[in-house]
Amino acid sequence: FGAAVGSLILGPIVAIILFFVWAIVIFFVGTNLFKGQAADYNVVIRPLGYAFGPQVLGFFAFIPCIRPIAFLIGSLWLAVAGLFALRQSLNQADTNAILTIVVSIVVWFVLAAVISLVFGAIGLAGAIG
Repeated sequence: FGAAVGSLILGPIVAIILFFVWAIVIFFVGTNLFKGQAADYNVVIRPLGYAFGPQVLGFFAFIPCIRPIAFLIGSLWLAVAGLFALRQSLNQADTNAILTIVVSIVVWFVLAAVISLVFGAIGLAGAIG
């Protein structure tokens, strides 16, 4: 019961933080590595916000039997919608948009691992779980 309530309360907060981190990483990777042409960060964050919408399925994470299905559907939907959003907002070809998403996910995981190590070292590992 405690895990369900914690997931219900902390889930949306973590999702918002992850969205902003993901958008920043995508903006820098897309514009610096794959020649995306965005005027500024705001041009990229708006369509990515719409693409991140399917993550609202994470609301169902407090139901253990639905959690994996909601995560899978939300993640796939996010990847496809993110591809379209990125392609339009950065004026990229399909290949560059796909590479931007893949590289940004790798960078995001590395950042998440570093943050986890830092929080683990100071004794707050459970706070980010």
